[in-house]
Amino acid sequence: MTPHIAGALNFRDLGGSATGDGQVVRRGLVFRSGELSRLTAADIGTLELLGVGRIFDLRTDGERVSAPTVWRRPAIHPVSVGFDPKSDPSDVLQTLLAGNVEPEHATAAMQAITARIAIDGAPEIGQVLLALAHGDEPAIIHCTAGKDRTGVVSAFLQTLLGVARETIYEDYLRSNDTVAAEIARRKAMAATAPSASPVVSAMPPETIGILMSADRSYLESAFAAVGSEYGSFDAYVGEGLKLSPADVQTLRKRLLERQR
Repeated sequence: MTPHIAGALNFRDLGGSATGDGQVVRRGLVFRSGELSRLTAADIGTLELLGVGRIFDLRTDGERVSAPTVWRRPAIHPVSVGFDPKSDPSDVLQTLLAGNVEPEHATAAMQAITARIAIDGAPEIGQVLLALAHGDEPAIIHCTAGKDRTGVVSAFLQTLLGVARETIYEDYLRSNDTVAAEIARRKAMAATAPSASPVVSAMPPETIGILMSADRSYLESAFAAVGSEYGSFDAYVGEGLKLSPADVQTLRKRLLERQR
């Protein structure tokens, strides 16, 4: 069972899922999470006991500055996925919404952003997966809320490991367990610095809920974009992620074990 990390929303182990060939994803090697700016001393002690030695921070430069990771012991790898490192994802979202904050438009905007993460972020996603394949210590993958960029990277990692698509969707949707806490966090940020969290500054509650939630259609959009752009997920692995069959085999060897 994943230990509770009080200062990080959406923290969980990616291990435990079965694959189609009788194996299971090893526990304790790859964790996913929201941002790590509020880790407590107890949290850090727990993470050290888990042996975490690498953190893959998928956020942009501005996000890292506004909410810096407080734990400096591990190697922190800044790898902006799906957005220019100098951009602000909130600005991109506002552009997609174009002032239309009706729920249907918000859903379409989130589908577009998730597809963008998969396509525009392919080189960086490949970097993270290659590093995981050749790493020798447990790692955390995280973004801000731990659901969009982290969700896509986690889903593609699970796909490479042979986890069933339905199981991948189930894990993706677990991010909804922390939506209320994430909205509360962003509202608190907006109250002290409105420009720091424009997504919740002037939108209807239903729209905010859509933007902050994980919806199956968002991840479906990412997989659909991969199929449309590359023809198949296998082609995406080689041409987009730049991973060789040997890289994939190394990743599977490190992160999979036979079911007991």
